Amino acid sequence: THAGTFKASSSSSEEFINSFSSGRLGIWKAAISGFLQYPIFGQGWLNGDVVNAVMSSITNAHNAFVNVLLWTGAAGFIPFCIYLFEGLKKVWNNRKYLKDPSEQWLIILVICIFWGSMLSSVAFVGDDSHLPGILFFLALGYLYYLNCHVGKQDQ
Repeated sequence: THAGTFKASSSSSEEFINSFSSGRLGIWKAAISGFLQYPIFGQGWLNGDVVNAVMSSITNAHNAFVNVLLWTGAAGFIPFCIYLFEGLKKVWNNRKYLKDPSEQWLIILVICIFWGSMLSSVAFVGDDSHLPGILFFLALGYLYYLNCHVGKQDQ
């Protein structure tokens, strides 16, 4: 759909958003539908059949959260979110204790990988997670350790 031929109907606006997002909207909708088929335990780790049916050249939803929801269902998605958000919240709230530039750089690394995982197949979980996954969880774990260690020293 070209911008000049854009119509205000819900179908054409959805097509416009889908084309603007490089097809991600359609992929995410297919993944959510796949999750709804097996909402408790999901489709199975790295099972991208429902996504592959929408776009044959890909096997994941290009979003870490949608992938985990599709693959593991609520049983994996809820603990995954709790772990990530609690860890990120703790690191962010205690960032003032991280005075060394290398520690501050780790926060930026974690945020960049986290943000990139929302729009890319290269995420911190999944089939393309080799280096980003290792860097993300090592950096987040080390920052969490530093925050716990610094917190005990301040008490």
